[in-house]
Amino acid sequence: MDIYQIIITYNKAWTKEETVCFGIILIFLSGILAISVYKHKILKQQAVAILLLAIYLGIVLGSTVFTRESSIRSYKLMPLWSWKEILFGNDARELLIENLLNVILLLPMGALLPFVFGKKLKIKKAFYMDFLYR
Repeated sequence: MDIYQIIITYNKAWTKEETVCFGIILIFLSGILAISVYKHKILKQQAVAILLLAIYLGIVLGSTVFTRESSIRSYKLMPLWSWKEILFGNDARELLIENLLNVILLLPMGALLPFVFGKKLKIKKAFYMDFLYR
């Protein structure tokens, strides 16, 4: 399954209400960022990075959390259980694809964080940001 098919299969279209709400949030955030740049609180590149990060997180949350349908969920309270299943289990191809897509899903966030903070991040701080998002 290629990336386009995954997007088409798993991303539902947003409703008008969701689109309007997201647009209002972006306009409000843009205003705050413009004021912050005008008052020299942040740099222009930081404002752009924050806006891009907000758009990215909105799209990710909109396509992964807010569009989920209710169903019976199963979970395991064991760290890294899925990677153990991939390495030692049978027929774990779908689980591997899911794990790799989750890693790819957060790559843009890791790329934008140094621009948001205006400096290179230590690995510990980047890890905490990733953990808080998940």
